Amino acid sequence: MGSKFGWFLAASLVLGVVAIVVFRLVFPQPTEPDKTRDKELLAFKSVDFWPAAAAGPKPTGEGDAGNDYWDAVQVSEGKFKALADIYQTFGERNYVIPPESMGFMKKVHEHVVKGAQRASATYATRFPEEIRVAPGFFPARGLKRVADVLFFLYMYYYYQKDYDRAEAINRDMFTMGWHLFNERGHANIAMVGLQMQVISLGGFEQLYKNTPAKKNPDAAGAEKKYWQQLKAIRQQYVTKMEILNSRQPHTGDLFNIAENDGDHGWRIQAVQMLGVVKFTAGRRGDQRYIRKLISRFSQSDDELLRAAAKAAGEFTQEDFDAYSVPVLTEWPPGVEHYD
Repeated sequence: MGSKFGWFLAASLVLGVVAIVVFRLVFPQPTEPDKTRDKELLAFKSVDFWPAAAAGPKPTGEGDAGNDYWDAVQVSEGKFKALADIYQTFGERNYVIPPESMGFMKKVHEHVVKGAQRASATYATRFPEEIRVAPGFFPARGLKRVADVLFFLYMYYYYQKDYDRAEAINRDMFTMGWHLFNERGHANIAMVGLQMQVISLGGFEQLYKNTPAKKNPDAAGAEKKYWQQLKAIRQQYVTKMEILNSRQPHTGDLFNIAENDGDHGWRIQAVQMLGVVKFTAGRRGDQRYIRKLISRFSQSDDELLRAAAKAAGEFTQEDFDAYSVPVLTEWPPGVEHYD
């Protein structure tokens, strides 16, 4: 009796192993994550306080600041040459902004002022049709242009020793960046917002720590505390940008970000990059999972996820042959030459 039971148990184990092998052959598994095994990398992170001592009162106004920022983008449209000319003289202590350029820059700032008074903003969510299988996201370019305008205006007034006006512009730039970053609609928009905050924090330090007329220990302390948290988030963003923006992304990491990232903007970025790995993934399990994810996200209730899946599904071999890896020193990728 014992011998028969032993043979039965052994046969069951063998059949179980065979079944597993057959299952894996018929239904091959996707690649496991590599660099994204650390759950902290996929955790949603934000700064847990508003630096009122530096940035002024937290905005509470009604309305969507995204509308105001869109108006600012429209005013700055086609102004690349004017900004490039200003950039050429930037850094000179007495650099001059031509009157015609100053006019449009002030109009840009007027719209940003309105947005900076509102409690929230939506921006990326209005551009699902602009999502492509590409490192860049076209709507981010106009926002980067506005960020340049605000920075040049801040520095102009700072050099003119009009510190009150410089401070006001810097605060508006910080708030706009805070709005864009906290929407998390698309990684590239969030990166523009994050970088706007970084630049304006540098302005706060310049004003409140290094400028005798504006020295303020409390404001400098708030700026430093905010920067410490933002710096950690920025490093998280840099790491994910390096993982995804490759001609041959690691499929396991891409799948993990697409499905499990707590930051909605990076899920969008990963889903659209499924179009690239269609042509780089060699394992059958990966190819099967790519098709599964594109199908799943194509039916998502989230319009941006649907758009990203659509872009991935329609990405062709010809598109892949023309695909180029972004310059990762650009922040975000694909916005340096925005006109």
